[in-house]
Amino acid sequence: GSFAPKSMPREKSHKAKDGHKQKHASYDRNKSSGHQQQQHHHSRAGGGSGVGDGLLGDMLGAAARSAGSAVARRAVAFALSGGQGAAEGAKAGTFDLYLFAQSWAPRFCCSQREKCETQGIQNTNGLSTHGLWPSYQDPKPDGKTFPAFCQKGSKGSGEFDLAEHEWRKHGTCTGLSRDKYVEEEHRIANSLPEPNQDGTPPALKAAAGDALELKIVRESYSNTVGIQLDDKCRLREVTTCFAKFPDGRVGQQVDCPEHVLLGSRNSNPSECSKVYLDKPGTCASISKALLKSLREAA
Repeated sequence: GSFAPKSMPREKSHKAKDGHKQKHASYDRNKSSGHQQQQHHHSRAGGGSGVGDGLLGDMLGAAARSAGSAVARRAVAFALSGGQGAAEGAKAGTFDLYLFAQSWAPRFCCSQREKCETQGIQNTNGLSTHGLWPSYQDPKPDGKTFPAFCQKGSKGSGEFDLAEHEWRKHGTCTGLSRDKYVEEEHRIANSLPEPNQDGTPPALKAAAGDALELKIVRESYSNTVGIQLDDKCRLREVTTCFAKFPDGRVGQQVDCPEHVLLGSRNSNPSECSKVYLDKPGTCASISKALLKSLREAA
């Protein structure tokens, strides 16, 4: 579907933005080094919210006890159960939130060279589309956070193809036609973080091959987003959240809910205060000294 009004409200007051900064800082402080990174979208897993054991279990247990809302407690409790969070076979269109995940292309190309070349993003200095996923603003009573494989026979098997996988797992749940789903995905990519910025904040492009303060990445967006780093403080993904129009199209950008900010979409396993951004064609080796500097408070 085509975008609804181009002049959708995206700007927030300075007071609201200050509130977002405080919220981000709070979630960052509560991240544990035990966070397991979600399996990357170019593997067959895609789109889930997997968690690890050990330190992460301790952290989630504490979070569940201190969570300020039933939503947060429900999300944490389900994470502790080891489930994937997918409501498989749900009725198409029965969701109220979209997640839009983007990968930092140079980092993906360092870890998945063949798939990087297949997608033609080996020279991309910026974020590339991972997927557009229907989701739930609040986890369901059983902890499910997103619908999946909503069309009979959509789960399928065989050789992996990203576009086909994204459609089967996520697109079939939108209630949109396949063409409209792809159109919405492209439209959203071209609108972030502001219209005509080609999906990537200018500050990230400018910092390629160097480090950037995590707070600058967050402040590049008008709403709270999920930022996924690896254990060396390198940027992996950014997840933005959007409202859903009644006809299934993607609405205005909104703050990502607690279950996203408490999950692997917003993981910072080394408690980094700065983010390292690989540049195209170069895969940085993060020394102990550099890692220490990336973790030092700004």
